[in-house]
Amino acid sequence: NTMTTGIVSALHRKSDISDGVTGRFYPSLIQTDAAINRGNSGGPLFNIKGELIGINVAIYSPTGTSVGIGYAIPSNTAKYVSDQLIAKGKVTRGSLGLVPQDITADERGIVGTSTGAYVKEVVVGGPADKGGIQAGDVITKIGGTPIVDEITLRDTVGSTAPGSKVDINYLRDGK
Repeated sequence: NTMTTGIVSALHRKSDISDGVTGRFYPSLIQTDAAINRGNSGGPLFNIKGELIGINVAIYSPTGTSVGIGYAIPSNTAKYVSDQLIAKGKVTRGSLGLVPQDITADERGIVGTSTGAYVKEVVVGGPADKGGIQAGDVITKIGGTPIVDEITLRDTVGSTAPGSKVDINYLRDGK
């Protein structure tokens, strides 16, 4: 058994992580400089109090060994997944059928707000399309939950049961 120490250097990192064959998009990773090497995936990431805050999932490594950038799935995400696996034997997540992104500084004046999730693209025939959401809209609330950015939109939608009906507040042309 071994242990390393480090600091959390960033939250809500977005990354496509691939093993060379299959890939997965992670929208909200914890970045740490703790020495994580190949084979450490699935190991715990603790805070200074010894509390579990994440599950190590990947490293950035052009050489195959730690260069001081590791990523962990937040523990609340891991708990949500494990609870679903235990209860249902599989993980199901809600989907709106759209591609969100954070509002850039340049877009704030155009869309009329600095918070919310900008809708970059809508999947034709998907739930957002059927609900009238269009590319260029800014989603500000889902089912009473304020949407601050892309991450809160993804987390809120992902934790909503598929097939659920929810009220969505959004801005279009600043209204």
